[in-house]
Amino acid sequence: MRLKTFLAPALVGLMATGLFATAAPASAAAAPSAAPADEVSAQAYRVTAWGGQTPVRSQPSNTSRQISYVVGPNAYSAECWGHYQWIDYRGYRSDVWVRLRLNSGGIGWVTAIALNGDYKANLPVNARC
Repeated sequence: MRLKTFLAPALVGLMATGLFATAAPASAAAAPSAAPADEVSAQAYRVTAWGGQTPVRSQPSNTSRQISYVVGPNAYSAECWGHYQWIDYRGYRSDVWVRLRLNSGGIGWVTAIALNGDYKANLPVNARC
């Protein structure tokens, strides 16, 4: 009985520290854990619109179809920014557009002029589309 009382806690301790753990097969350790490229999603950033209502377009162009709009001072989910068509808007001129995630599940583009922050709406420099 004394030996059983002594061995039980010792075995539990050894199991907890992994001394009795079974090693995984080599094939399992080498298996890739990354998702396929078509399942990788872009990181989202928060951007805020300033004043008024601004069109969100299907492409980064002022002549593309309007699919939604942003309204200040609301925040939106952005994926990236890039240099595309030049636009004059609210007394400013810029070629920077920000790609937004739409609530409907798609993406849209808005001129960075309509968003708070620097010329790229405070998105990181490396968040280029």
